[in-house]
Formats: sequence, C-alpha cells, structure tokens
Amino acid sequence: MAKAEPLEPPTLKVTLQIEQERAGGCAELRAGRRGVQPALVMIHLCHGWTTKSCGGALLVHAIGVKEDQARVLFMDQNRSIDLVQPIDRAIRARWPRNQHLDLSFGNPVCEGPGVAVPFAASRTAAKESGPAFGLTGVAHAKGPHDVQVRVESAD
Repeated sequence: MAKAEPLEPPTLKVTLQIEQERAGGCAELRAGRRGVQPALVMIHLCHGWTTKSCGGALLVHAIGVKEDQARVLFMDQNRSIDLVQPIDRAIRARWPRNQHLDLSFGNPVCEGPGVAVPFAASRTAAKESGPAFGLTGVAHAKGPHDVQVRVESAD
C-alpha cells in the first residue's frame, strides 16, 4: 500500500458533522470552516444523502419523499446556497404565477469553480388547482451569489 502524502500548504480545513438518530433514523448535517458557525446546515435528512466535492465546492444532496434538498458549500468563502430558491425564481420567470412540485436532483457534474446539478420537477399554477406540467433543468452553482438556472418544459 502506498504511503499517503500530506496536503501541500495552504490547506483549507472544513468540518463535516453528522448527527444520526439511533437505529438509522433521520440525520442532521453541518459543514463549514473549523472554529466558526457552520455555513451549511441541513436537517430532516431521513431518506439518504450524498456529497460531491468539486474543487472548492461541496454539494450535499438529500433525498426526500416529495422533494429533494440540495445545498452547495463554497469552502473558501465559508458560505452556502440552497439550490431550490434559484430554481423557484427561474420557474416563476419563465412561467409567471407557477410553483414547482416534486423536485428531484440528478447526478452532479464538476464544472470549473463550481458544480452543475440537473433536476426534474413538475409545475402548477400557484394557489390554484389544475394540471401539473413536467420540467427539467440544470442549476450551475459557481459561487454563493452566482447561480444560473436553465429550465425547459418536459411536456
């Protein structure tokens, strides 16, 4: 077995803390720079979760019953973003007065300084009953204030 080489300075130290209920129940996850308040906090992770590191970005994807969660921690800035919010804004910009339903995230891809996360969902008119229409898209997270979302109709 090859001997592990130490990281070259300067290094960035990030803590990932997981609290799991006994008997494999739900979990809570906190991540961020050591010695400061965690920048990424996710709770009620009850159906599994994964992480992917892309350069200075750490994606945490939690599988939900009706809706997934996805947050990206930008380690050098110790800031995180929730990908659901920019997706909601993109849906409302393309289809005014609509909201998403059943959001799920696909396999992320490292992309430059950040991560591209594909997603699928359905949309319906907000606060009204009626049909739901499928949509797909990709959220490109390059920084805590730099997220571009592309949405397309799947129907």
